[in-house]
Amino acid sequence: PGVYVDRCVSRDTRPEYPVAEIMRLRLDQTVLRLAQAGFDMETLHFFHQPKIEEIRRAKNSLKALGCMTQDGQVTKIGNRVAQLPISVQFARMVVEAERLGVVDDVITIAAILEGGEITARPDEMGREPWRQYIGNEEKSDVMAQLLVYRAATKLDRRDLMKNGIFPKAFFRAREIRTHIRQGLEGWVDFRSNNNRDNILKAVCAGMVDH
Repeated sequence: PGVYVDRCVSRDTRPEYPVAEIMRLRLDQTVLRLAQAGFDMETLHFFHQPKIEEIRRAKNSLKALGCMTQDGQVTKIGNRVAQLPISVQFARMVVEAERLGVVDDVITIAAILEGGEITARPDEMGREPWRQYIGNEEKSDVMAQLLVYRAATKLDRRDLMKNGIFPKAFFRAREIRTHIRQGLEGWVDFRSNNNRDNILKAVCAGMVDH
């Protein structure tokens, strides 16, 4: 027994089926793995057909990342990226990070980029208490976020809020980081030398198409 209130005003326009995954997600990983198997995605026909412009955009992104040559061949880097069970951009960061010895730091940055910045905006007095954790780092937002994340791992929820760190964003980034690390277990060496320039080089390697 009870009362049902129908608040769905667009019931008549609701699609009969959800949008297919291939129509919702970035296509770069699909394009890369098909190319690995010897197929050009542009020449294939799908039950749910992606737009040709989206396929070409994915190809251009893969070429910019060094995963494919201009004539569509998968490079050595592309083969390594395709092995990793994470998005192409983050996988490209990790491949470069492994070469430079900064994997652990880079997967933390990848998690923050995926989940959103963990620092709060200035308060009504213009204060940003989280800046106490970044020292002289004034040139790189991602490095600042990494330094704040490291500090946040030693704080409880109350101290996070008091020091201008979003608890929800921090715990979300920590969760994503755990998933990335679990997915990469056995694939990469997680050790990190904490070299700032190498961390930034690795991050830029995965964001060059931006």
